[in-house]
Amino acid sequence: MSRLAAVCTFVLSAALVPAQANLRINEVATGNTDWAEIINLGPDIAYIGGYKVYWGCSTSPTTWTTGSYTAPAGAVLYVGQSLVVTDSPTAVSPVTPAGSYTVYWTSNPPWSTLPAGLPTANQNGIVTLVNAANVGVDRVQWGAVNATNAASISFGAVWTGGNVVATNQNLIRINNNDTDAAADWGSTGTATPSAPNAGQSVIIGATMSLTTAGGGELTMTISTTPPLAGREVFNLLSLVDLSPNGSGPIFGLATDVINEIVTPISPFNPFHTNLDASGQYVFPVPAGILPLGLHLEGCSIVVDGTGVLIQRISPVVEINL
Repeated sequence: MSRLAAVCTFVLSAALVPAQANLRINEVATGNTDWAEIINLGPDIAYIGGYKVYWGCSTSPTTWTTGSYTAPAGAVLYVGQSLVVTDSPTAVSPVTPAGSYTVYWTSNPPWSTLPAGLPTANQNGIVTLVNAANVGVDRVQWGAVNATNAASISFGAVWTGGNVVATNQNLIRINNNDTDAAADWGSTGTATPSAPNAGQSVIIGATMSLTTAGGGELTMTISTTPPLAGREVFNLLSLVDLSPNGSGPIFGLATDVINEIVTPISPFNPFHTNLDASGQYVFPVPAGILPLGLHLEGCSIVVDGTGVLIQRISPVVEINL
């Protein structure tokens, strides 16, 4: 069985695909339901098993309350996906779109709704993200948090400069930057869990395009941004027309792609090959080879430099010849 076939087996059995990416603490809500959103802005898949999301709050001038959530082994965020950690025991609030994960924090951050009365004790807060090795990835802090009253919150990236000043109850990242400073943050009265905020963009790291000039001709083009020269790539094409696109069990495709996954890697195998020096792959099928009216749905899976983990997955595309 190939490496990717083994991963597919994991997908089917565990409902989560198993590394690093553009991970950000993207939004913090301090209303009736307290929650924090972690987003993957791309271009690579983020393997977050063992990552921890911590919260801290000063419930008095000298007392801090803390809590945390640890992502389970094998957890992953695809490009554009979010993890929302909430104090709602049923993990149904906030409402998030399909494809995101909402999990219970197992504790209740005692944040008061911002911004009224700042800086009262329980309107001082911190959320941090650390990786499985307990190395800080990201941090945000607001209110009157300082080095003294946050001494018990030693985890996470190092915050620089003044704290975020809230004008509404939801703290939001306003760009793709990660300087661990207030300049990256703003606030709003409208929460947008599991979605990029205004001023942000998701970097799609791999794309597949399927084009035709008619007569059964087909050109499949794979591109990576930034380019991944020479990487191993699986190009999967399904004959099954799914609705909506991307709803199949194998990377959004139907199970008929498994036969392509197990094929050996070769310069002559369009389903399992290597990208060129510019991080692309182009496969032309001459006119008259494929039947007219054929429906195809496809995506590409790029393996990382070690040949072990998936690095990028393209969005699902379709074409009718």
